[in-house]
Amino acid sequence: MSALKSAWLAATAPALEKSTGKLELAFFECVYRTTYATGLSFSDKQTMYYYIYSYTVKVIIVLFIASEFWYLFSISSSFDTVIDNITVTVLHFIYLYRYKTMMGSKVVYKKLAASLDSPYFDVTTTSRKKILRHWLKMQHKCIWLLLTISSCGLVLWYVHPLSDEIEYNYPATVRFPYDSLVRTTEWYIVAYIVVLFMFNYTSYLVVITDLIMQAQLIPLVCQYAVLCDCFENIITDSSKGFSDLDDKQLFANDKFQNIYYSRLRKLVEQHKIILAYALNKSMIKTIMNFFYLIYNMFMFYLLCNWCDEIKLQSQRVGDSVYLSGWERGAVALPGVRARLMIIVSRAFKPLAFSAGGISDLSLISYTTLVKTSYSALTVLLSVRQRHMS
Repeated sequence: MSALKSAWLAATAPALEKSTGKLELAFFECVYRTTYATGLSFSDKQTMYYYIYSYTVKVIIVLFIASEFWYLFSISSSFDTVIDNITVTVLHFIYLYRYKTMMGSKVVYKKLAASLDSPYFDVTTTSRKKILRHWLKMQHKCIWLLLTISSCGLVLWYVHPLSDEIEYNYPATVRFPYDSLVRTTEWYIVAYIVVLFMFNYTSYLVVITDLIMQAQLIPLVCQYAVLCDCFENIITDSSKGFSDLDDKQLFANDKFQNIYYSRLRKLVEQHKIILAYALNKSMIKTIMNFFYLIYNMFMFYLLCNWCDEIKLQSQRVGDSVYLSGWERGAVALPGVRARLMIIVSRAFKPLAFSAGGISDLSLISYTTLVKTSYSALTVLLSVRQRHMS
């Protein structure tokens, strides 16, 4: 096991070459290594061999989706098979488009990850280190859970065609140019391995696209949580070394004023950085579908949950400024009142992510979708029952 781990770390080491700091590496190491291994890395600085590997993977994915599309329009089959094929093909087209869009915005993703190592991101206190460790642990847990669920579903998807009653079946509904040729046992084995290989990379396109999106949200929550803690304790952090002064003397002290101004300026810059980057029918088949459903529902839940958390944390910035102790005399300092009011006014409108500008991504949206999906499923099942009768 240790030999496999060492081989994995050595093979994917180039994925970490462009990491800018320790915190980026801590939050995104698993993501970078996984995307690199699947040939879907966002990094521009790669060897010629990796470029060949990466483009080969992308060609395989495109050919596989085209084969699914060809099967849909050239082979008449049962109602269930057509529905399954349409669902999977549309899903793959959507994720291919999403990956292309993400590749076009890879600079933004990189900057968002690198912002964790911003000089304004202060995690020097015990409480903020605790916040950082909590969200770092949450990041690792969610990544491994997502990869585990998706991999279990894929393994069952690979095994199912070998255990059902259909002869010469494949993990996905695809069509070969010479269908009659692969109707023999020898060529079926070859064809099955080819389909398995292509389906594996296409499936991990879906997993990696979701993984990248999910992995960007938790660090954003972490940055907001740390920023709020900084605002709430700005006077405490700035007044270290001035314990012998009361509030009136403290805010009249020139040295304290310089420290307070400097710290407030850094927190304002960190807030601006966050906003800038953020805006830019067998048992096996039953279990297989179950894992597939769990994965998609879990992925959407994660997106909605972290988007909801980001919204709450962005609202909390205003409350944190209010709790920063301004009434103790800070607002009497020139320029402080205006800056605090600007921060509160910015935080008054919370940062909310939306799905195509139609609906906000939140836990309310998630529950609404689940209810709507259940209603739609009921209608589809009734239609299917009529079709079968």
